[in-house]
Amino acid sequence: MRILDKKGKRPLVCGIISFSGFVIFSAMGHMSHILSVSIKKVANEGPELVFIVYPQIFANLPASPVWSVVFFVMLVCLGIDSQVSYLPVLLALVPTIKVC
Repeated sequence: MRILDKKGKRPLVCGIISFSGFVIFSAMGHMSHILSVSIKKVANEGPELVFIVYPQIFANLPASPVWSVVFFVMLVCLGIDSQVSYLPVLLALVPTIKVC
């Protein structure tokens, strides 16, 4: 029997998502306090959040180069993972292509 079955993973995943949300929004609140602007003006969403806000958050952490490298390696892994998901579709498509 697995330690974490499907039902056991749900609370764990929900807890991780909730914790990461608290961390990000508290860091954005700290940045808005330091910059003396509203949270809406700190960042909206998407690339602005990833490439502007997160590096500023990591710059304030102890051992900031380590956390920055870990974060951007994670981004690269997520990008590779999302591209690899297209691979089975392409591999299924190749045998159906007729060449003259």
